Amino acid sequence: MLARRWKGGYNKAPVVINSRGYVYASAPHIYDFKLGVAPPGIIEFPGVGPDHRWDTTDGLVMNASSNDVNNAAAYPIRLDAAFSGDWLFQVSTRIDMDPSGSNYCSDAGIALFDSPPSGRWEWQWSQHPGRIAAQNNCKNPTLYGQTDREADYDQALTLDGVWVTMHLFHFHSSRACRYDVTEGFEDWERTSPLLKSHTLRDESFGEDYYCGLASDDDDDDMFFSAFRISPL
Repeated sequence: MLARRWKGGYNKAPVVINSRGYVYASAPHIYDFKLGVAPPGIIEFPGVGPDHRWDTTDGLVMNASSNDVNNAAAYPIRLDAAFSGDWLFQVSTRIDMDPSGSNYCSDAGIALFDSPPSGRWEWQWSQHPGRIAAQNNCKNPTLYGQTDREADYDQALTLDGVWVTMHLFHFHSSRACRYDVTEGFEDWERTSPLLKSHTLRDESFGEDYYCGLASDDDDDDMFFSAFRISPL
């Protein structure tokens, strides 16, 4: 582990770098996706789905219709940072009815990995070693751990054109993770109505971990407005 101090005095904490060369995140930060380009601190990983683009109105737009991510290399949006301990990861996304009018498969996902952003990260609709993921399985928010999953099927996301905020908690201290969904645009303080909450015990990373975003909307565009990280 290396430490790099800022120039100009001691008013800033040292930048700490892990053994793989990634700087540890240390403070809350919001990544604004409505800049028309990737915001600072974001890695756009090449050659993996889903297709994505940046828009000043719609934010980060993803579409998996021609680049299916199911059981394949994915997560084109990755944070250029390492995490250790207890953190909260939040993203604001919109739920839309499918063009068929029969389902609501916007299928946004936040995932944590124990391998660095330079590695192969896969989208799975199941528990998977080395990954903890919050994924919206059409109407049903689901939390996938490394060995277990938590979901129910009461159609919590039967919404059309409605913004929700996904909250993925990683508790190294208590060896658990939790996924909450609230109805609201960029509801960072979690004051909007809670739509669903899932918890998995004995599912956390003991060492460094990393974060990425993806989706598996096979029918049309889906949208992220912003992403927030915060230590707990």
